Amino acid sequence: MKALSYQDSIKKLNEVFEEQGRLVFPRFGDADLIMMTKESGEVGRANKNHCNPTTKKMMRDSLDIDGDSVVVGIPCNIQGAKHIGSNVPGSIKNIKLEKKNNFIAWTSLEHAFFKYNDEFISFFSKLKDKSYIFVGTYYNQYLDNFYGNNVGWVETPKYDSINHTEKIIQDLRTLLDTEEVDSVILSCGQAARVICYELHNIYSNINFIDVGSQSDMFIVNQPEFKDIPKRSHIQHQLQKIKDKVKFYESRINNNNS
Repeated sequence: MKALSYQDSIKKLNEVFEEQGRLVFPRFGDADLIMMTKESGEVGRANKNHCNPTTKKMMRDSLDIDGDSVVVGIPCNIQGAKHIGSNVPGSIKNIKLEKKNNFIAWTSLEHAFFKYNDEFISFFSKLKDKSYIFVGTYYNQYLDNFYGNNVGWVETPKYDSINHTEKIIQDLRTLLDTEEVDSVILSCGQAARVICYELHNIYSNINFIDVGSQSDMFIVNQPEFKDIPKRSHIQHQLQKIKDKVKFYESRINNNNS
């Protein structure tokens, strides 16, 4: 299994979104793949997930998601594409998947943010005029500049979201069954992968997009940013992110005016 390069990945996201009129995008990083091989212990420096046989199965099942509007993010280095599992235990290579044509780089949005302005603007311009539910540890109204019109927030724990997935899905379904919603935007760690898998067929007209820490980057200029844990890739490029966010806010809003 291989993922596309970063530039081809963001192009693929835009292509599927435009052609299908819908997008389901779960992202699996190294920690997610490691969780597919572990039945105990803690995984993930930032998300701190506690592994057990149930979480192992949940993650394996979720990686097998499929559909015309589904694009799956897996690890890919900046030089191009690498085989899945090169940074994780060898046992992950024993996981068999039937689908091999819908894999892209799992950090495609992050890299597009820094390097591929037009593709990044095109992607979020597709969301800006839609309604959305946000699933994450916080909600900040500034996110509406990129995700659209917020109609609800499902609050999630800061750590170990995978073991709270059942409650998160229950709360999310309550909103989905009562609100008119175009998109579910997910910034909730490993639970996001399971949510995409469990709900994308039940709510077949709704976008399920796992943006991860992209939300943290979007609120970098907001006072609330100081209260959230800082990922290393954000800390190391803080001023560049601040400038980019202002640039994208202007361009995306102009595209939708």
